[in-house]
Amino acid sequence: PRATARNPSFAPDNSRIVFANSGSPHGQQIASTNLKGKDFKLLTASAGINTSPMYSPDGKKIAFISDRTGDWDVYAMNANGSSQHRIAGNQGLDRAPVWSPDGQTIAWESHVSGMPNIWVSNEDGQNSRPLIAPDKRLKIVQGKVGHNEVFNFAVAQWPFADNTVWLTDPVWSPKGKRIAAILLNSYFNSVVVIKTDGSQMINLIQELPGAGNLAWSPDGTQ
Repeated sequence: PRATARNPSFAPDNSRIVFANSGSPHGQQIASTNLKGKDFKLLTASAGINTSPMYSPDGKKIAFISDRTGDWDVYAMNANGSSQHRIAGNQGLDRAPVWSPDGQTIAWESHVSGMPNIWVSNEDGQNSRPLIAPDKRLKIVQGKVGHNEVFNFAVAQWPFADNTVWLTDPVWSPKGKRIAAILLNSYFNSVVVIKTDGSQMINLIQELPGAGNLAWSPDGTQ
C-alpha cells in the first residue's frame, strides 16, 4: 500500500518538516524530510502508532503522541530522534501537545479524569500537573463585561457542574503567560483564556457551538 503523511509541522527555520508516516513496516512512525522532500529520516521505530509531531520553538526537540505502551501518551525527543522519553503517562487519552514559546513547558489535553482537561509539565516530564487544580480557587472574569466571580472547584458551582473542568485544544499565547482553550460544558462551549499559573480564567465567548482551531494574533492581544 502507498504510504501517507499526516500532521505536518515545520521547523522554526523552515529547513525541515516532520510528520506522521504510515509507510514503515513497524506501523505509523514519525519521520522528517527537507522541504524538497529529500533527506528522509525515520525518527521513531516503536510498535503501535506515533503521530501529531510538533517542533519546539528552537527546533531542537519534537513532541508527539504514541500508543506504544497500549495507552495514548505524550512523548518528546531530540529532533534527530534520540532521547525519546514520555512526558505524560496518565491512564487514558493524552493528546494535542503544544510547546510554550520558551520551549521549557509542554501543555496537552488529558482525559485522565474521564473528561478532557489541560495538563502541563516541564519538557523533561517533571512537575506534571493539571493547569487548573480541582481544589484551587480560581477567579473567573466575564470577558469585557466586568462581571467577576470566584469559584472553588471543591464546591459544585456554575459553570462547572459535578466539580469538573472540561478543557480542550490548548494554545499558548506568544509571550507564554496565558493559554487559550475551549471550555466544554453540558450546556455550552466557551472560548477561554487561562493564566499559566492557573489563577484566573477569562471567559471570552460563551455558548459557541463547534468552537475550535484557536489561534493568537502575533502580538498576543487577540
